[in-house]
Amino acid sequence: MPDEADKLDLPSWNGLDLRWLVREGQAGETHAYGDKMITAASQVELPLDVLSGSNAEALVEPDSDDLLWDRASSAPGKFYAWVAGETGAVSRIRTAFVKERGIDRRLANLMGYWKLGRERE
Repeated sequence: MPDEADKLDLPSWNGLDLRWLVREGQAGETHAYGDKMITAASQVELPLDVLSGSNAEALVEPDSDDLLWDRASSAPGKFYAWVAGETGAVSRIRTAFVKERGIDRRLANLMGYWKLGRERE
């Protein structure tokens, strides 16, 4: 989110790990769209049972003009990832989760619903 003031007061429950990532840092420090999401995704602690069966061979990278929209299946387990944002950032997180960290892609909803620099049609 652009600024700390954009944070919403949302309900919480046991097992939910919701993190607000603010682009505006201290002393006017600004991060590019998705940079903090990508860093957080690559550093998040994952349950061991998530890492056992990567489905990376079925991972198809979207064309540069396409939006990314991968939907989780009903795979059992305690882990579920929901990632939404700028398509380039979500695509990098998808690669980090599935190819680099070995997360079964059926455990994540990945939604790149807008592209930086592209006007809405």
